[in-house]
Amino acid sequence: MIVLWRAFSFCEFLPMSNTGIWQQYEWSGPPFLGAFTSRTRLEECRQENGSDTGVRFCEFHKSNWPFAFRPASSHMVWDEMFVNLVSTDWGARQGLDQNRGFAGIGYRWTPQILTEVGYLNQFINTANTDRMNHIRVAVTDAIAGDVVAR
Repeated sequence: MIVLWRAFSFCEFLPMSNTGIWQQYEWSGPPFLGAFTSRTRLEECRQENGSDTGVRFCEFHKSNWPFAFRPASSHMVWDEMFVNLVSTDWGARQGLDQNRGFAGIGYRWTPQILTEVGYLNQFINTANTDRMNHIRVAVTDAIAGDVVAR
């Protein structure tokens, strides 16, 4: 399944807010073992504390393999990388911004509701000291419409 998106966002995080648009291409399909999703996104963002427009490239890949004894449950791994294509006067630096890697188990309650439990490693490239976050995660994702892999 192929999905194309274009969207506008407004986020207010006191003391500042940002606006942006993004374009996204997503492909989902069944490989030989389970399900696979690939998402490519380009984000353009402005913040009120600067005049530059930031441009960020995001790439996401996710695989899940169902347990033979319980097809609603599956092993899951995914990785999402964010790369700033330009530096801005509000603090974005050109290059790798962050990377998130996940490994865990998922359970699909219905075709639209999936819960993922596992480990998330998040690397954030900051101006002073890079951060590495180790997070135990439990996420439930509700999707409208038909989904092949999520």
